[in-house]
Amino acid sequence: MKSEYICNDCWHELSQSEYEQLSELFCPECGGHIEEKTESFADTASSKYNVHKEVKHKGQTSHNTNHNSQDNIQNKNHEIEHLNKIVNELRMKGKKAVASRNQWRQRAEIAESKLSQSKSKSNDLKFKKVKQTFSKMYHPDCINGDRFEKMIKQEIFKEFWQVIESIEKNEA
Repeated sequence: MKSEYICNDCWHELSQSEYEQLSELFCPECGGHIEEKTESFADTASSKYNVHKEVKHKGQTSHNTNHNSQDNIQNKNHEIEHLNKIVNELRMKGKKAVASRNQWRQRAEIAESKLSQSKSKSNDLKFKKVKQTFSKMYHPDCINGDRFEKMIKQEIFKEFWQVIESIEKNEA
């Protein structure tokens, strides 16, 4: 008995030799699954085939199908154009946002550097004020009091003046 095979999707029939030449069990026409024809399969297939034919020819011509496909393609093309416009707008807004962010970052860096400079100037002024006050209180030429008090203040001045000078050198 000669075996025959048929595609479940497009009903393409294959002979035994054509079937044996296939590397996979898929139809070379449409890629559908291929089965061996049997009597029960033939009954089922013929009923499916007739239904398939009826749906295909029920008031729809190939012209209508082509027209609907063209309408769908045009609608999709319009949708693609619209989405491309949106994407381009978003890209431009993104570029503007990045540029704005960079400008604000630059302004912030400038403000921070000015602030740190003003703080260091303020600290320098405070340090000078403390140094002047200390020297007025403990410098040997400005000390009033008895001899013992002068000696104590001179030693305090010598000890702390070295610390003040080392701090001043490290800041410069």
